[in-house]
Amino acid sequence: MKNYSTIGICCFLCFVFAAMVYFTGCSRKSDIRSAESTTLDLMSKFETVNSSPSVTRFHRNFPVIRNGERRDTLTVVAPLTIRTYLHDVSTQMTLEGFVAPVFNIGDGIQMQICLKRGRRLRLVASGYFDPGRNAEDRKWVPIKIPLNPEEGDQLEIQVTPGPQGDSVADWLAFSCLRLATKQ
Repeated sequence: MKNYSTIGICCFLCFVFAAMVYFTGCSRKSDIRSAESTTLDLMSKFETVNSSPSVTRFHRNFPVIRNGERRDTLTVVAPLTIRTYLHDVSTQMTLEGFVAPVFNIGDGIQMQICLKRGRRLRLVASGYFDPGRNAEDRKWVPIKIPLNPEEGDQLEIQVTPGPQGDSVADWLAFSCLRLATKQ
């Protein structure tokens, strides 16, 4: 009887070892897939365009909690435009990340995402957030916007007060902003 339990333990240990080897192999496959895509973190790249230095309307690493989920953010207080240069980027890319209003009050916030080439500004996406009236706007909203930038383009995000023009509590937070492409 003692031999059967030793054999059972050995079989169990072999099964556990085989499972560990198998699942380690699976994680390598996902690493290979992630190597097929390239990402460029934009969280530290944005600068303000139209802000007076005496007025703080742009906050880096500002912690924001929405729907119980805390994220470090780039927070923009309307009206403000932020911009980053897309040096050496000239391929089909996707702007990815999350956006959320910081407060549940106010009359809404307008966001426009544009590509700027010289003096020409091309709108690629826009959004309107009204967390005071719409509960869905009180959580992190994923964004995935296809872009087709050319060498030297600039990516601009304009945050303005809503249609009523009242800028009270018009703070918009961006998290995990990045450009992604598949090779």
